[in-house]
Amino acid sequence: FFFLVYILQVRTGGKPFAGTDSNIQVTIRGSTSQTQKLALTSARANLFEQNQVDTFAIVGWDIGDLAEITVESDKSQLAADWDLQEMAMWKIVPNADNNHSMVYFPFNTWLGKSKSKLKAKRETYPSTDHHINGPICYHIVVKTGKDFGAGTDANVFIIIYGKSGRTCVHLLDNKLKNDFEANRTSEFT
Repeated sequence: FFFLVYILQVRTGGKPFAGTDSNIQVTIRGSTSQTQKLALTSARANLFEQNQVDTFAIVGWDIGDLAEITVESDKSQLAADWDLQEMAMWKIVPNADNNHSMVYFPFNTWLGKSKSKLKAKRETYPSTDHHINGPICYHIVVKTGKDFGAGTDANVFIIIYGKSGRTCVHLLDNKLKNDFEANRTSEFT
């Protein structure tokens, strides 16, 4: 056993009141062991706000291949509910040729007063939001049907899969527009 560095990124959704002021803890399970409950805190940052990505460095023993994350809220604050979209985690192995690997944990749900503990299993696709020549932009066109009630006010997400992997989850949302209404075309880049 030896010490590794884990980088954990936590993404909060964009819905109104998506952020939380409650204390958040995670337990990370690997193929050989698991961590104790780890409090996600910062003395300088206002964590877990709407449309925000928070990054944490965790130093600890090697727990094997990352498999599952359990996240818990202590529901201690008035604004306890939290729109948790996803977590991504990198395991960085010092002095190794291929010294890091990334796994993705989708949640896409609310955590708070009604449900204060959630688990997510890792996704096994490699994540590629970059290209050797720089970022690649995709143009997405969504046409909603004409039937009555065909539109939705729900958040819509996309993952693009390709030969070299997949992107992370992206929210399809044009700010100040009402996307995905009946008989309309919505475009995103």
